[in-house]
Order: sequence, then structure tokens, then C-alpha cells
Amino acid sequence: MNFVTGNREGTATADAIAAHILIKARNCIAGQADFAAIPPTETCMNCHKAIRPNSDLLKPIRESYLTGLPPKAADGTYGWRQVTSVPDYVYFNHSAHVNASISCVECHGAINTMDVVYQAKPMNMAWCLQCHRDPTASIRPRDQVTHLFWQPGENDPSTVDAFASLPQAELARRASSVGIQAPSGDSSALAKAYIQKIRETKSTDALKAELGAILKDKYHINPSTDCITCHR
Repeated sequence: MNFVTGNREGTATADAIAAHILIKARNCIAGQADFAAIPPTETCMNCHKAIRPNSDLLKPIRESYLTGLPPKAADGTYGWRQVTSVPDYVYFNHSAHVNASISCVECHGAINTMDVVYQAKPMNMAWCLQCHRDPTASIRPRDQVTHLFWQPGENDPSTVDAFASLPQAELARRASSVGIQAPSGDSSALAKAYIQKIRETKSTDALKAELGAILKDKYHINPSTDCITCHR
């Protein structure tokens, strides 16, 4: 999460949770709001009663849960410290990005593998504009937005469905360009074969970009680059 206690930028080993039970980001934060709300410690304890219940790093969370007070830092102060932020003069709507199929990892990094949470991306205007001008590499299937370990591939139904949704002639053209003969009338099989070929002969990033371009059109994603979008 991006709000943490104490003087360290982190309170728990994130991958101890995410890697073992594949927790989704929406289990911890309210991602559909215009800002990502800080969860009550009751939310944390839904899992941490069983997962690392005696961890020293989680002591502030356990104490908050028992006392009803905000988590207490090592220096005796109460409250959370924000890790990821933008200047006050910038208007930022969290839900607009989630609803546009932009995953947590695109802005916060691979937080599911961070032992100590830190700001992974610059969060400056040039960085934001780069994505607004061409978001294709950052768009993923809507049902995968909060799946932090997600990768596109021929065994991922969401990826296959996206490519299979292309007009048959277009999918056949793409497949033919990489040496795949189109099986008659089976879009899913052709999509799987094409996805595997792109992943193996090019890269996962190339596959993400091509998938993102399909989804950009399918979801009608056209982010604004006007100044008023972020400066109101």
C-alpha cells in the first residue's frame, strides 16, 4: 500500500502476502473512488490475524486494531505517512485511471514484490503526458487491473479473448505475417497461436503493446492532454 507507518517506507513484506495467496489490490484499498482511501486496520487484520501475526513490522497495525487509534510510529507519533503523491495544484482522479484499465503497477511499480514500499515512478508532468499521449503499453484487460502478477500470454483467457475479438480477416492477416496458417473458423485457436508466436519471437512487452492497442480501441480510451485535465 502507499500509506505506511513509521520512518520506514513499509510495514510488511508485501510479497509474503501477494505471492502466496495472490491477493488483489482491491482487497486492501477502495480503488473505485476518486482517491485511494486509507484502509482501516480492521481491513489489514482480516489477513494478518493469520499471516505473519507476530511480525514486528506489523506491531503498529495490531496495536491500532486493538486500541482504535491510528498506527503509532517508532518516534511516538500517530498516523500514516504518504509515499506516493503529486503536488497539491495537480488534479488527479484515481478511479479514472482504474476504470481506463490502468493497473496499480503502472503508477506504483511492482508493489506486490516490495519488501519496503517506495515511490517507484517520478509522478512528474512529462511522465504523465507520455502515457496520456500513448497509453497502449499500459492498458490491460479490465478483469486484470488489480491482479498485480498478471502477464499476457496464450494461457491467459483475457488476452486470448481480446485477440479473438479482432475481425477474422485481421487476425488471419496478423497470424500470416508471422508464418501461422489460419485454422478455419477457430478464432480462439488462432489467437492462442499468434500470441505465443509474438511472445516467443519478440517479447512480452511487444505483446503488451499490441494487446493494449486492441483494448484501447475496444474500451474507447482516449486520455486528454489538455492542460485543464490536470490543472483546474
